[in-house]
Amino acid sequence: MDDTINSSQRDITLLYSEASLYSRIKVAQAHVKLDNAEMKEIIDQYINDTPVMFKQLNTAWIKSDYENIILYAHSIVGVARILKLDEVSEYAKALEDKAKERKRSEKKVLKLLNDHHHASLKTLCQLFS
Repeated sequence: MDDTINSSQRDITLLYSEASLYSRIKVAQAHVKLDNAEMKEIIDQYINDTPVMFKQLNTAWIKSDYENIILYAHSIVGVARILKLDEVSEYAKALEDKAKERKRSEKKVLKLLNDHHHASLKTLCQLFS
């Protein structure tokens, strides 16, 4: 089990390396046709706002507060998609979809979402702060 966790952490670290994440940001910027200032504003929003959203999402998950799971997961999906943080948006979307069914996602989905968010946030801070 520890080998699986360590392997998963290595995969996440590689996925969010500075080169990989910078490349994703450039693709995203070209795709949505934003200038550097507009893209920096979205990155700053992710860096500054998502930690609070994640804290609220985790609290909502613990309480099975489906309305707030939907609210925060949906917000995370939006900004993560713009930045081409595909794994973050996919796990957040999975939480959102389950909450719409009035069901709570498995804890491992929430953990994976948190792990990917933490790794992407760390690298974005290194690149853009």
